[in-house]
Amino acid sequence: MEIKPAQVKTFLQSPSKDLRVILVYGPDRGSVSERTRFLVKYYSGNLDDAFTVSRMNGSDIASDQSPLFDEYFAIPMFAPILETGIEAKKSVWVFDDGNQIHKQIKKLLDDEQKGNIVIIEGRDLKKTSALVKLCNKHKFGATIACYQDNIGDISQLIREILNKNNLKISTENLNFLQSMLGSDHQLSRNEIDKLALYCMNKSEISQDDILACLTGDAAKFSFDKLLDAIASGQTNLADKELSHFLQTGDHPVMIFAIIRNHFNMLHLASAGIANGKSAEMMVNSMRPPVFYNRKSAITNQLRKWYLKKCDMAQLLIAEADIESRMSNSLSKSILNRLVTRLSLMANR
Repeated sequence: MEIKPAQVKTFLQSPSKDLRVILVYGPDRGSVSERTRFLVKYYSGNLDDAFTVSRMNGSDIASDQSPLFDEYFAIPMFAPILETGIEAKKSVWVFDDGNQIHKQIKKLLDDEQKGNIVIIEGRDLKKTSALVKLCNKHKFGATIACYQDNIGDISQLIREILNKNNLKISTENLNFLQSMLGSDHQLSRNEIDKLALYCMNKSEISQDDILACLTGDAAKFSFDKLLDAIASGQTNLADKELSHFLQTGDHPVMIFAIIRNHFNMLHLASAGIANGKSAEMMVNSMRPPVFYNRKSAITNQLRKWYLKKCDMAQLLIAEADIESRMSNSLSKSILNRLVTRLSLMANR
């Protein structure tokens, strides 16, 4: 079944007990990650318990020695009783773009015997994908599509978090805050949560609060130096900036998302340039708008990152992101390697 946007919140709170496979996919990688993790925790109680969570990628499942069915039918040892009062299930957490596992998933859905739960953290699949169609139509499957936030979504998210923290905001400052956020749901949530924490002893958020929090050392805009170093080919500076953020506690998942969003922006602009538009024209048309003091840097980056190179960069980022989620303890090393590879690519 297809979980419509208006149904997602209710579904996440209480998924159908008969489901065997839940596919979470779409262009908003932040929301895909957030909702996948929520579901794994819902069924298993913990993201990192080896007894109740099994992680694998598409190549594992597509191989001749696929562990999918073994893990799906395995009875978890020492399964805890969850807050919901039920015993934890084993979650088979799959990282894949859905192109190579359709047959295996169909076989699992059609099997007479019921097992654990398979949760697929997909990439930007199309609704016409065989895997999406399968999970939409099958009575034991479900899909959640995650699209990037629009202004209405961001406004709703801001009000939801601020109401939860008993904070008020004027219409003017709400609009200002929206302009400071991107379209990635998880990144926006992180920034609004930080703002709410910053203003915890206040009753209303001011523009000064927004500027102080969202342009501070840990906020999104402080990543400009890192992004510029990567996209302009300054390898040593990129490594230095990345080390700074990792040392101050920023999670690799968030940094992956920020790098991905930046290269998605470059990719979209490079496609326009390939169709005859100028770099300056593409920068001026970007949404959300590029700050005036950033336009020159982005324009120069577009001269290095033509369309084919952006395609390669997006593939590298997606592969590294999935690899890091599969090997959480190695995520910093994987991120470091990605930053080095991208910065070296810039000058080729």
